[in-house]
Amino acid sequence: MARISFDAIKARVSIVDVLSRYFAPADLVLSEGKTQLRLPCPICLCDRRSFSASTVKNVFKCFGCGAQGNVLDLVAGLEEVDVPGAAKLLNEWFPVSDQQKKAKAKVLKPKVAKKEAAVAVDTQKESPKKASREASEIVPKMTNTVLGFELKGIEPDHADVAALGITRPAGFGIGYYQGRGTLAGQVVCPIRNEEGELLAYCGLAIADGVHCITYPGVQHFARDGDLYHPAWEQGVEDGGSLILVQSPLHAVLLCERGYHSAAFMALVPGVGQVRALYDFSIERGVRITYCYASADSDEHIGQVVRSLADIPLAVAVMM
Repeated sequence: MARISFDAIKARVSIVDVLSRYFAPADLVLSEGKTQLRLPCPICLCDRRSFSASTVKNVFKCFGCGAQGNVLDLVAGLEEVDVPGAAKLLNEWFPVSDQQKKAKAKVLKPKVAKKEAAVAVDTQKESPKKASREASEIVPKMTNTVLGFELKGIEPDHADVAALGITRPAGFGIGYYQGRGTLAGQVVCPIRNEEGELLAYCGLAIADGVHCITYPGVQHFARDGDLYHPAWEQGVEDGGSLILVQSPLHAVLLCERGYHSAAFMALVPGVGQVRALYDFSIERGVRITYCYASADSDEHIGQVVRSLADIPLAVAVMM
């Protein structure tokens, strides 16, 4: 196999090219006059914008975990490979023949982005499918960005997992995380939307007999944006039932016991979550049962019940 030149890779692939594989395009738009991107660190999953990437020097640094370097170092840290392994990956992701193509994927400054977007809309007026898609995007959608990477080094057989009462953690991607970042040393649980796409991880623990949930603060992650289901692939039958809980842990425990369950993760279900539940109820005849804990306050229960008032097949019971 031909030798891969590290210098050629660094000259051909920009830091933005690499980050575009892990972040949504909207996250990589520079403010006018700026050359530095500030993001949550994709390596240590730091919950603040401690990660800085220079689009001019093509380097990065995380002020949380200390990781720094060029595109090769970034991929090496994200994919847990050595520098030669990172060079191989980058050569596969961004081959020389695609050099001109990826020039179109450069970060656009706001004024340029607006101008090009206007031109694109004008040239697509004759396309019904594209026009329909653009019209649908006018309606606000309470959804989250796909995370773009998975945690490695998760132990499903760890004692802390068993202490939570989870009997089949591997089936849900749950395990004790030994890596770095805000979730290090915790039992982590993947948060996926109805399509099974990974949105974030949360930490699960028991403190003084109470289930505790830690959210890492992933950029733009809204707990009231998507319903979390530990096993969406099993599906919910039309005319069946869905148990709604607040905690991802309770959703997992119920699913292990054969009940279809979903968690809304916020104080009360958000607009997008209520919309999804409404579709379940109206279009598919699914009965929604909201289960609350005995320790929940009457005010909290009342807030949730009121948010579900327009769903005809919803009832509330105590767990």
